[in-house]
Amino acid sequence: LSASFLSAGTRCRLVGIAAHLRWHPRDGYRYEGARALARPPRALQSATLRMGMALTARLGLRGLWGFDFLLDTDGEVTLVDINPRPPVTLELWSDRAAVFDAHLAACASGTLLYIKPRRATERAHLVLYAEAPWRASADIRWPAWVADRPAGGVDVPRGAPLCTLQADGRDEHELAARLTRRYARLRRMLGLELVLPSVIRIRSMGG
Repeated sequence: LSASFLSAGTRCRLVGIAAHLRWHPRDGYRYEGARALARPPRALQSATLRMGMALTARLGLRGLWGFDFLLDTDGEVTLVDINPRPPVTLELWSDRAAVFDAHLAACASGTLLYIKPRRATERAHLVLYAEAPWRASADIRWPAWVADRPAGGVDVPRGAPLCTLQADGRDEHELAARLTRRYARLRRMLGLELVLPSVIRIRSMGG
């Protein structure tokens, strides 16, 4: 999983927790996506906040940052790595514009202006990688739920990120269903039969 924070001086606030997603049929270690947890357990929030506060004080972190961690069956949090910058999961938070404004304020003046809102829905994204070289056509009409789109005429090499799918939903199952449908639709629409696997199975790594 991963947790995002806003820090200023010795103060720290938890922005949110995300569970990583896997969609490719083969195992690997690349980042394939995540979903924001709308209602993470309080014990998990407390554990990650304690670690976030300790890292803020120890390293002098400021602004928006995050860390990846492992969560065992006993609820123990084990730090994997620290990302001292706005993390890739920023786009999963419904209040991401306010989060980034608070990031700028924390970096510029050391003020902590962020108040975490209540979230009723979850948001997820999947990063798709090309399994074969592909050239993006200039006349593609990308759906609104596709981000990180390659510009027309750009060659996407094998193994490189192709684009990112996004979806909102009430829970993990609705998110997985929507992302799976959008994956199949995009694959047909762009003729990506040789570039993307025919079938995906979205698995949540935690949460």
